[in-house]
Amino acid sequence: MRSSIADSDREPFSRAQLARLEQLLTALQRELNIPAQRVVLHSDIAPTSDPGVLFPATWLRQRLAPGN
Repeated sequence: MRSSIADSDREPFSRAQLARLEQLLTALQRELNIPAQRVVLHSDIAPTSDPGVLFPATWLRQRLAPGN
């Protein structure tokens, strides 16, 4: 049995999921001193569409940028 939080090749992540992702990533960045440019998507480092073609990568990068 396969479980998935979302398949954003077929439908976008919900606002609640994206809000929680942002909270989690900013907390990890702060706690572990990770600069925004070091946060990458699976598709940035592997030949995959994961996290999906409908994932708002530009939004995420803007939200993690310094000053946000």
